[in-house]
Amino acid sequence: MKPWWDAGSCVAGLLHALDHHPDHPTVNRGPVNENASDILRVMGYRLKPWHGRLAELPAHVTGHRGNYRHHQAQRLARLLSEPARETPRHIPRAPDAQQAARYAVAEHLRALKARRVAGRSSQILHH
Repeated sequence: MKPWWDAGSCVAGLLHALDHHPDHPTVNRGPVNENASDILRVMGYRLKPWHGRLAELPAHVTGHRGNYRHHQAQRLARLLSEPARETPRHIPRAPDAQQAARYAVAEHLRALKARRVAGRSSQILHH
């Protein structure tokens, strides 16, 4: 699969290639596992005509074009070489964030309960 990923293909492109022949793009070949005793062999058979023709895959089933792994490695190296930024003071530390999350959940549940109680009392008044 490495040549496929290096060529910019994605899972959708691979599935399209398994279902369609490059010379007959409108004909669906059917499920790969239908009447197959060796699915990997069937997959290899169906992908072989696409060798060297991945640029013919429809645009809606292609991923990143070009050597995106090289670009990913460059971005990662750039991020790792940047000096560490100091955490701003307005972002709570982990225990404070957990406490804030607990408070937010408790407040949300309290508001839901209040609406539920208010809804019941209005139903009782209208009956």
